[in-house]
Amino acid sequence: MNMKLNYQRGHASILFVIIVPALFGVFMLGSDGARALQQKARVMDATEVAALAVSAHADDNQPGSTVNTTIVTDVMEAYFPDLKSGDLKNIKIVRKNCDQIADCNSDGHRFFQYEVSATMKYDSWFPGNDAIAGFGDEISVSGGGTSRKYQSDAIDVMLVADFSGSMEDDWKGGDERKYEDLIDIINDVAVELDNFNDLKIPDKVNTIGIAPYNHYAHRSASKKIVMIKYRK
Repeated sequence: MNMKLNYQRGHASILFVIIVPALFGVFMLGSDGARALQQKARVMDATEVAALAVSAHADDNQPGSTVNTTIVTDVMEAYFPDLKSGDLKNIKIVRKNCDQIADCNSDGHRFFQYEVSATMKYDSWFPGNDAIAGFGDEISVSGGGTSRKYQSDAIDVMLVADFSGSMEDDWKGGDERKYEDLIDIINDVAVELDNFNDLKIPDKVNTIGIAPYNHYAHRSASKKIVMIKYRK
C-alpha cells in the first residue's frame, strides 16, 4: 500500500501543470468576452443617443457635410472618454425621406428617418499566444441606432415685426443693422415653411403673415378684413 502511494507522488503536480493553462485560458476568454459584451452594449446605447441627436438637428446629410459626423463623434467620445484617435471608425449616417420608407405615406404622419452606425476598437486585456487562445491584440464592436423625426401638421405663422426708428441702429447680436437681421430671420422662417409646402401634401399647406409696425402705424377696418396701413 505504501509503495502504491509512493508511486503516485508527483501526479498532482503533473495534472496541475496540464490543467492550469487551460483554466487560465478559460479565465482570459471569459474576462475579455464579458468586457466585449459590455462594450457592445455601450456602443449600442451611444449610437441610439447619437441617432436621436442627429434627428433632432435634422441636417440634410448631403455628401461632404460633416455636421452629423461631428454629432456622432461627440456622443461617442462622451460615452468613451478614453477613446483614442483612430479607435472610432466606420461611422455611417443614412437619411431616408418619407418616400423611401415603406410605412410612411401622406395619409398618416409623415417622417424622415436617420440610421446611425459606428465601430469602436480597443485593446484586449489578454491577447493570447500560440499556447493560449485569446481575442487578439484588438477587439472591435459595432452598434447602430435608428430615429425618426415626424413632420408637423401644417401651421399658420403670423409675425409682428418692429420697423420703428430704433431698428436702424446696430446691435451686438449681428453684423447688420437690426431691421436687416430681422428681415433675414423672416426669410429663414419663410424658406423652412416653403420647404414643407414643396412636399405637396394634400390639405397641408403652411402660410405666413407679417404685420410690420412703426411709430406711424394705424389700423383701419373694412367689411371683409382688418388691415394694417403704414406710412414712412
